[in-house]
Amino acid sequence: MSDQPPWETGEFIIDGLRVLKANWIKILIFNILYFGAFIVGVFYGLGNPAEQITLARLIQVELRNNPTSRIVLDALIRRDILTAIVFTFIHNLIYPAFLISTGGGVLLLPLILNVSQFFVLGVLFSPTTAAHLFVLTLSFPVLLMETESYVFASVVGVNLALGIIKPNLLYKGMSLTRKQTLKRSLYACATVYVWIIAILLVSAVLEIFTLTSI
Repeated sequence: MSDQPPWETGEFIIDGLRVLKANWIKILIFNILYFGAFIVGVFYGLGNPAEQITLARLIQVELRNNPTSRIVLDALIRRDILTAIVFTFIHNLIYPAFLISTGGGVLLLPLILNVSQFFVLGVLFSPTTAAHLFVLTLSFPVLLMETESYVFASVVGVNLALGIIKPNLLYKGMSLTRKQTLKRSLYACATVYVWIIAILLVSAVLEIFTLTSI
């Protein structure tokens, strides 16, 4: 039996797609979790419009106190689109993708934070008014792209955890040491992050142009 994973060919960018294909079940599960939480939040918001207003005010305060958000908002006021895009991309890559999704995948339990954040997003985007419906429709492509990037980041995080905890479960039929498994998991993580970075870069551009059009 070969100790070479079927997706590890040395073609870095293509290997990322092969890793994602090999992990389609995990991708499906995380999509169900995240979009499920979002849909639950939407229905909760529809039934509790007052809670939506209260939550929106709390988020506004949080955004004003967040250094990255302040930079983006100030850039938008100055019509400095490039700065807004760059800092939106950096924030989405470091915080939701790497620290929460991948870090949450490694630690397993913090994934609950991601699910709760998608619930909150669902409440905020709940179409309780025509204006909210318009914003949801306009923002949906960005929401879809960012969610998939966080799904991919969560999957590689779980694989890194499995590489440490249960190597044989991650690479069935291969006689690999824990160190070898972790090394391959890190390589797989890097190849997938090429695609995560590409998706988040495009979504940051769309997000800023969406904000400027609302």
